[in-house]
Amino acid sequence: RTMNKFSGTIQAIQTHGSLSQLEIETGGLMLCTIIIETPETADYLKTGNTIQLIFKETEVILSKSMDSLLSVENQIPGNILEIQKGSLLYRVRLETKAGIITSVITKRSGDKLNFSEGDEVVAMIKNNEIMLSR
Repeated sequence: RTMNKFSGTIQAIQTHGSLSQLEIETGGLMLCTIIIETPETADYLKTGNTIQLIFKETEVILSKSMDSLLSVENQIPGNILEIQKGSLLYRVRLETKAGIITSVITKRSGDKLNFSEGDEVVAMIKNNEIMLSR
């Protein structure tokens, strides 16, 4: 599996030119994404519509704490369920309010952060890394 996928409900849409910024509620959390579509070009972009949020495992940044000084708006707290340690990469599975999120990080980063199963961590996803589908 190489993608994280969640259902969410569009709460707000702001557009400028050919871009839209959406606020989407999923699992009691509010996530934000920017896409190159508008309600005029994509009929599914309506407040209240249920959509799928999709993002790659390699686009999930992990931290041991939330940081309001980062430019990453989507910060999702969770607990580490499992760490699969490879020779170059770690696959880390988290339990969050939105559902299970998987992140792939380098072994060096994983070793430096000294993650363990059960640790409380924060998954962060940049706005432009979240894709949408119906």
